[in-house]
Formats: sequence, C-alpha cells, structure tokens
Amino acid sequence: MKKYREKYRKENTVKFNNHKKMYRITAPSMLKVGLPISGFFGFLEMLFILSQRYDWKYVEQYEFLRQAVFSSIILVGVLVNGILACYGYLWKIEYDDSDVLYRSACGIVKKFKIQDISRYTEKRKKQYKFYCGKRKLFQYDIDASGDVYDLLHILESKNLYAEELIPSRKEHCVVEPMLIHKMLPLTGGIILSIFLMILMKSGDGKLWMYLVLGPCMIALLYYTGDYIYDKTEIKDKIVRKEFLRKDRIVEFSQIIGVQQYKSKNEKEYILIKINGEKPLKIRKYNENVDVLLTRLKEEKRRRRK
Repeated sequence: MKKYREKYRKENTVKFNNHKKMYRITAPSMLKVGLPISGFFGFLEMLFILSQRYDWKYVEQYEFLRQAVFSSIILVGVLVNGILACYGYLWKIEYDDSDVLYRSACGIVKKFKIQDISRYTEKRKKQYKFYCGKRKLFQYDIDASGDVYDLLHILESKNLYAEELIPSRKEHCVVEPMLIHKMLPLTGGIILSIFLMILMKSGDGKLWMYLVLGPCMIALLYYTGDYIYDKTEIKDKIVRKEFLRKDRIVEFSQIIGVQQYKSKNEKEYILIKINGEKPLKIRKYNENVDVLLTRLKEEKRRRRK
C-alpha cells in the first residue's frame, strides 16, 4: 500500500495522511476468472485461424462468410471476458474521510475530495452513483468487495443522504419486472422486425412465413408493453398498474390472504386475495417482491392487534 501511495504522489494525484483510516472497495474476485477464459477463447481463435489458413487435415474448411462469423463469435468471447478481467484486477476505490482515489477498469486514476460529492443516488439499495452537481464522479454496486458501506456512513455524517431512484423500503416500494425481463421481448421484437423487413425487401417471403411471423410480432409487442407497464406501488395503499388495464387501488384492510400460484406454462405469481374483488396477480420474481411480502405480513399482524 505504501508503494502504491508513493507512486501516485509523484504523479501529483492524491496524498493521504498516514493517521487516517483507509478504506478500499474492489471488484468481486470472481471477475478475475475472465482472464483465463479470455485466454482460452484467444487460443481457440488462433487455432481456428491457423486451421483455415493451412487447411488442416482433420478440421472442416469453411467459406469466407462462415469463417468471419465463427471468428467474430470467438472474438466477442475474448472481448467480454477481457473486460471482466480488467474490472477484476484494475477497478478500485480507496478513500478516507476526506479524499477518494478512483481507478477505472482502464487503469485511469482520478482524485476527488469528499466535499466534491454534492449528491448521490441509490437504486434498490444495491447501486450507488456519486455526483458533483450534474457531473457523475464514480459509482459502485453493493456486491463489490471491501468497505462498501463506510463511504455512505462518512457522507451521512456530513448530512448528505442518498436520493432513492426506485423506492425499496417497506414504507414505500415499487414492485416491477427486472430490466432484463423488460428487454428480452423488446429485443426479440426488434430482431423479428429486421427479419421481416429483409424478407419484404428481398421478395423471398412466402405467405405462410408472414402468417407465422405476424402473430409472433404482435405477441412480442404485447409482452413488451406488459413488462414495461407492470408496476405495483406500495405506500399507505397498493396501486396496481398493468398494460391496457385500468389502475387498481387496494386498501390493506381489503386483503384477506396471500398465496403463491403457478400457471399452466410454469410461470410463478404472488396472488393477493381481495375481499369481493378479483385478486392481484404479481410476478414472483419481480424486483422488491420480498419487500412487498414483508409489508403484507406486518399489516396482517397490525390488523390482528
């Protein structure tokens, strides 16, 4: 650590006082696995190129287009795992109660003062972004290794508290699908749209193709809207929003039970039974479902008292 500080002192970066307690945040150690995996993909890429270039006896030879496709796929593996490895080995945040030393995955080191941080945001108590005015300084996720909470405590001691982007407290939370669940049908719809445009422009499309792809396109658009507009907000009451449906407002006093439900196509839901009305059906693996269930249990105990 001493050598590390001396190195960046010479480069006129940050100077920490020795009497101050130092904190460190590093990337999850599992990201370092990206280095051997990236090396493995690089080795495969070299073997593939050599096998095609010198016409190896026991390796199938492909035309140029297929060579380019296979080579690109392997290179993507090299690139993705190489980036993960850079985060695993290089990304780091070191700080005390007055200075922050931030090193990016590219190895670029930046110095900030704690007093430079004018605000910071919190997303589901998992991701924190720190700003100086509107300029983002740095960010990190709670699944990083090291002293991930101490910086928050230092800022709170200076009366600077996180701004919640997506509420995730029992008193106020938003239950909605994860981003990946929203993106999948949208991505499928975009790919299908491109494919349909290619068919229409080339004139090679058959009637049966359009009869199959048309309904698939409509289904993907529907599910895209269904996932994007799916939102349940919990405060002093429950407000349920769904695609192409009227918003529902439910008082906690109307709830008579909660149970898990699995549909015929194996999708799992949380059913909130409402007295005299149709139950609320919420996807089991939505964000903040655990917070919602905890709140429902507390409300049930409160009513019993």
